[in-house]
Amino acid sequence: MKIKSMLIAVAAAASVSLASCAGKADSAKDDATDAIIGFIIGSNIGANNEANTEAATETVANGAKEAMPVAVIIDFNATWCGPCKQFAPIFEAAAEKYAGNIEFRSVDVDREPELAEKYGVQSIPMVVFLDKDGNVLDSNVGFMEAVDFEQMIEKYL
Repeated sequence: MKIKSMLIAVAAAASVSLASCAGKADSAKDDATDAIIGFIIGSNIGANNEANTEAATETVANGAKEAMPVAVIIDFNATWCGPCKQFAPIFEAAAEKYAGNIEFRSVDVDREPELAEKYGVQSIPMVVFLDKDGNVLDSNVGFMEAVDFEQMIEKYL
């Protein structure tokens, strides 16, 4: 009986110890994910061209970004995904059209699995609308026609 209660105590101590190690690993992973999100929210997003950079800088300088409910739209995708490839030109066209109003970021789930996990990406393409603090406002899973994507964007303008 004494050995049984001793084994239970050792098992309980081991599980507490393992749980704290997992928490530290999760904390480090959360810090890395937060850094990625900070980069996404804090940087110019879109069709990486000079005009977009200037428009986004001007928008932030004028304080217009503060008034926008959506700060960032993320397209979670992968290079091997057919519907993602179909959606990419639609996403890029929207990035150009709304440059200076909303920032756009394309994220490959194979390269940024932590970020995909944070936003609950289980199927791609997945579009996520974030506010300036990184909170999810809206999302859509699956291919969208340009008209449907623009209607979704217009809800937040």
